[in-house]
Amino acid sequence: MFCMSAVDGGPLKTSKRLILFHLTDVQNSEIKFLDPNHTILGSWGHGPVLVRRGRIEVTLHGAPSGAYRLRAIHLDGSPGPEQPISWRADEARFSLSTVGPVGNFMVYEMVRP
Repeated sequence: MFCMSAVDGGPLKTSKRLILFHLTDVQNSEIKFLDPNHTILGSWGHGPVLVRRGRIEVTLHGAPSGAYRLRAIHLDGSPGPEQPISWRADEARFSLSTVGPVGNFMVYEMVRP
């Protein structure tokens, strides 16, 4: 699932702060289900949380060149590394990955400097 939302309550196109969610299958370690369809939970399991690898390519149309900076957010909510954005005309392009060399990320923040 991919979701983008304006944190400041404005429209996406003019918002100064956006939050992005890239969510795959996330479950506790050793979670147990009582049926093959995984609809009846037998045990919640425990941490650490397991995250299915996922990568998406995002293109935002109508974004003024250089308007935003993109940063990953660690699972504990602390700021993560800045992510590259490529700009072409009025398009912003970037990749999001749940598993990477510097951590596991499912939440990102886009901010206008």
